[in-house]
Amino acid sequence: ANFEVHSMNAAVALAAMLIVAGSGFIGRFAYSRVHLGLFGQRETLRDVTGRADESRSALHAALRSLPGVEACVRDFERIALAPQAGVLAGAWRALDLARRTRSVQARARALLRAAPAASLPTGPEAIARALRAHLGLVRRVAEFGFYESVFALWHAFHVPLAAILFLAAAIHVVAVHLY
Repeated sequence: ANFEVHSMNAAVALAAMLIVAGSGFIGRFAYSRVHLGLFGQRETLRDVTGRADESRSALHAALRSLPGVEACVRDFERIALAPQAGVLAGAWRALDLARRTRSVQARARALLRAAPAASLPTGPEAIARALRAHLGLVRRVAEFGFYESVFALWHAFHVPLAAILFLAAAIHVVAVHLY
């Protein structure tokens, strides 16, 4: 085909194919944020929140001797779990939470390094791993509604485009073989 489009039908088929393929990446990303694994069941906000609560209670015991780290975590949770409305606000929040998560982890690592080893209930690496897991779960709870709405919008956009793609491809194949 030499990457040239000589007919309207071929142009529609090519454009639909590129848009459907491109939107497939967005859909797959949103799917992974709303479902468990590739063929997993749909998660609910209650499931994710329950895992975050369990993580918080386990982490609280480790952070009892580190009030600075605990304050950082509580500030992050307060900001992350504040109510937010709208898809654009959710997109901004997702980007901002990624930055805030890295910032809290860096502050916590610095405070863990500065803490005397005798004051820590376990090794600093174990606490850092638990903290990273907890912050990830809090972030997932905060972003869950946004990714649900993105997945719903993607689905409403992707399915009609896929139908247009199949129709244009069928017309294109028939037209090529007839003429």
